[in-house]
Amino acid sequence: MSVSQDVLAIVSQIAQKQISANEELLTTGLIDSISAMDLVMAVKEKFNVDLPFEKLVDILANSSNLIQYIEQHYKG
Repeated sequence: MSVSQDVLAIVSQIAQKQISANEELLTTGLIDSISAMDLVMAVKEKFNVDLPFEKLVDILANSSNLIQYIEQHYKG
C-alpha cells in the first residue's frame, strides 16, 4: 500500500466512513477533537510522524493536507 492509501485507511477507520483523497475533515465534522487525538496517535504509531499541535487545524483540515504532511515527514 502507498502512504496515501494507508493514511486514507486510518482516517476512514477513525471517522467510521470511507474517506476520499480530498475530503474535508474538520468542517464536515468527520474528525472532531477526540477523533483528532486518535488520528494523531495512529499516525505516530504507523508512520512515526508527529503532527505538531500548533499546526493540527491546518494539517487536519482535509485528507490531502494530512497525506501531504505525512509524505513530507515520513522516513519510510
